[in-house]
Amino acid sequence: MAKGSLYSVSDKAMFDAINQSKVTNSDLKGLFLTRGILISAQTKRKSLATYFSMFPHTYKDYKVLADILGTNTRKEKNTSTRLDATVNKEIIETAAVQLISELEHYGVDCSIDMDEKNDSLNIDVIYEEFDYTSSEFKQVIKKSASIIVELDENGIVIRHPQNKTVEEWKASFISKLEVELEEELLPQNISLSHITDHSKVTIFFESLIDNLDGYNLEDVTDVYVYHPKGLENDFENDTGNEDVDLGTHISKASLKGQNVLNSNELKQLYDKGFYISKIVWRSKKGTTIDADIYEFEAQFSDAETREQFSYLAKGFYSYKESGGGYVKSRKGISAIQERELNQLIERSASNILSNI
Repeated sequence: MAKGSLYSVSDKAMFDAINQSKVTNSDLKGLFLTRGILISAQTKRKSLATYFSMFPHTYKDYKVLADILGTNTRKEKNTSTRLDATVNKEIIETAAVQLISELEHYGVDCSIDMDEKNDSLNIDVIYEEFDYTSSEFKQVIKKSASIIVELDENGIVIRHPQNKTVEEWKASFISKLEVELEEELLPQNISLSHITDHSKVTIFFESLIDNLDGYNLEDVTDVYVYHPKGLENDFENDTGNEDVDLGTHISKASLKGQNVLNSNELKQLYDKGFYISKIVWRSKKGTTIDADIYEFEAQFSDAETREQFSYLAKGFYSYKESGGGYVKSRKGISAIQERELNQLIERSASNILSNI
């Protein structure tokens, strides 16, 4: 089957789908009504599934069940690209309109919103991706993305969810800008690929969580470390002898809990050549006792090359008005808060990178 193609689901797949708990009795009644059939609440689900699966199936049948059983996507981490160029809003809007025209040709829903207050342009996209490793009714994944093009005193910042599809759209947008400007633009991304001292990668993350303006580090709950091949001979074992190559290599490890960053286990991994590739931490906004605690996540998606830096403000924990302490359930943040926190992480990461 060619990538990007769709095919009719089998009778077995239809039978399995109808038997899933996500398909309610109301959904099932609706499916049978499309055939002009009334069903009884007393009839066993498996009998109904067997009967319906024997019908000739249309795309509409598939769509109804796929919408019910479709995969719910998690909120994606953000990434950003900076362009050192002076561009007026009209040129940015022209390139954005060209990109939207290109995407709509492939059936993608797009819209543009000019944000005069923040001096930015938002390209909102609703699209579908295909995962042929999943079952038939979970192969189509509905996704949405916002590509934010922001002007500041240093040029242009393009911020978007980090995934391959949106990365391609961003590259296309930059190409269209280059045509309009009649000059080449060099995208600048946060990357430590040029760093040969791997301990500095860990320093980057430690500095990041300590230097968010207006926020004070409370705790580090998750640390993911990486150990690239080729470093085994750079370290000695506890006996002082050179390591013997046993044909094994542990490249990844993760630690979860409280105060993970100061644990002896993590320090031992550092001594063996591991460095941080991903971190989850909590910081309090301000210094008051009842200030909200925010949870953040940052990583290099390509741990070996230290590229594809991405980040996410996951939400916050509010202070209990009665009894003290913090609620256990994390709350979501508004679009305005997300924008401000993303800018905060970007500035901090850029400043640390220049110092390293």
